Amino acid sequence: MRVGSVGSVKQTIKQKQRLGKVKQHTSKSKFIPSEFSDFMRVRWYLTQQAKLSGIAWAVGEHYLMHVIQVLLKKQQTAQTPIKLIDIFTAAMPINGQLTWQYYQCLLKILPQLQKFLAKELQANKQFIVTQLPTLDEHNKLIAHGVANNLSTAQGKSGALGQQYYDLIWTEKHINWQLVNELYRGIEVLGQIKGLKDITPKILTDETTRKIKAVNSVQGQQILLALLPFVDKTTSNWDLAMFVEVLKTESFSATWTADVRQLMGLSNEIRIFIENNQAKQLRFAATDWQLLEEVIEQVGLNKFLLTSVKHD
Repeated sequence: MRVGSVGSVKQTIKQKQRLGKVKQHTSKSKFIPSEFSDFMRVRWYLTQQAKLSGIAWAVGEHYLMHVIQVLLKKQQTAQTPIKLIDIFTAAMPINGQLTWQYYQCLLKILPQLQKFLAKELQANKQFIVTQLPTLDEHNKLIAHGVANNLSTAQGKSGALGQQYYDLIWTEKHINWQLVNELYRGIEVLGQIKGLKDITPKILTDETTRKIKAVNSVQGQQILLALLPFVDKTTSNWDLAMFVEVLKTESFSATWTADVRQLMGLSNEIRIFIENNQAKQLRFAATDWQLLEEVIEQVGLNKFLLTSVKHD
């Protein structure tokens, strides 16, 4: 499961510095998938956080984690040759829950992300990059991504993806103004009107005190926005209810989020539930993975819809 915010990345860096330095995996050391994922996140933070705006960095981190998941599925016992365009295609999120501005932002930083991956994977030695995508391939990749995402958002899975691609891909570039029109009326995560008739509860002083005891400020903020919309009796808590609340416009509007600290908030919620639930509840790892992805996508949409404009 992908856990840990920028704060946890900083903590990881400090821990590794106490050991001497951040170690890179080599072909001579045992390959440990979880350590590889952590290593790449640390490297992304160290090399890119000062170069990119908050939203661009967050979009890059989100997509990078999808890329890492695909790489790990392809990883073999020996060195694994890869074509980055194939990895990028398999990693593209097309679940219909992201706003089109995600893909526009990703296109702008893809050359930088590709350069980062080529360098870090070369140092890693576990994966051998055999071919780098061209800028034209970048554009086509994103065009297919934004088209398939729209098709999925309309309940058609990928059935209309090619038709939308043919519409938006004109003269070797993406027509973002047309993309904007095609996405008009599509409700992505963070825009769903599901809680329109629900009046959020006023949290008790005791609940507020427990929330304030959470270590992370971002953990406190998401709980303060989430809990007023769920049943106040902790015995009735379940992750499906949390997910439904997180998807809504009402929650997004009240959530004070930090775009650089979206990852890992499901872990904050998990710890809070385990410490405060009225009866012992059991959730599978896949439940937390779903919650994590929903939180990240809601957060990204929240910032993208207000900060990124089409060309």
